[in-house]
This record gives sequence, C-alpha cells and structure tokens, in this order.
Amino acid sequence: MVLHIVQPVEVDDAPATDLLEKFDMLMRRLQHEPYWRPTVEELARLTAISPSHFMRTFRQYTGFSPMAYLERQRIKQASDLLMNTSRSVLEISTALGYASSQHFATAFKRVTGMTPLAWRKSSR
Repeated sequence: MVLHIVQPVEVDDAPATDLLEKFDMLMRRLQHEPYWRPTVEELARLTAISPSHFMRTFRQYTGFSPMAYLERQRIKQASDLLMNTSRSVLEISTALGYASSQHFATAFKRVTGMTPLAWRKSSR
C-alpha cells in the first residue's frame, strides 16, 4: 500500500477516445473548409479542452502543432489541385484562403521544397 503512494502510477499517454473523435471531426472540417483559419483557442473551444491541453494532445496525435497541421493540409490540397486541374496558382491560393499568391507560393515551397509551378511541371 505504501508503495502505491510513493511510486507514480503509470498513466496511458494516449488521448481519450472522445477527444480523438473530436480531433477527427476537426480534421474532416479542415479538409472540407481549407479557407477556414481557426485560432488555437477556437480549436480548443470546439474540443472542450484548454488551449495548452489542446496543443499538447493534438501534437501527440498528429505529430504536428495545430498550425503546422493546418498548413500541411492546405498544401496537400493545393498539390492535388495543381496536379489534377488546370486552375491557376492564383485561383488555387484564393480557394485555399491565402491572402496572396505570393504568400501561398512561400508556404508551398516551405513545405514541399518546390514552387507551385515547379510542382505542377514535375508531377505531370
């Protein structure tokens, strides 16, 4: 009995199932609404946990901070659009909620290592 008091109890570090379901719901929303620009506070509120707990558990679940995950989701959608449509870079950047095509191109290159046009040429 004394041993249980002085030794820490092992706790499973995996987020609770209901929280994982909320994360999955957020991820689906982000895929369907790539122009949505939520704050960490808004995401935490939607999952009914504190922002610090949200940050920690989201990173644990996805391997990325919420903002890095959001950016990667947008870039993934952009790469699909660049490969599978003839839409211009400006049209794609606007559809994904970027303030300008230059901001989009900078974010795209940061994630992929290529400009959007270079990506399009290499994927065809």
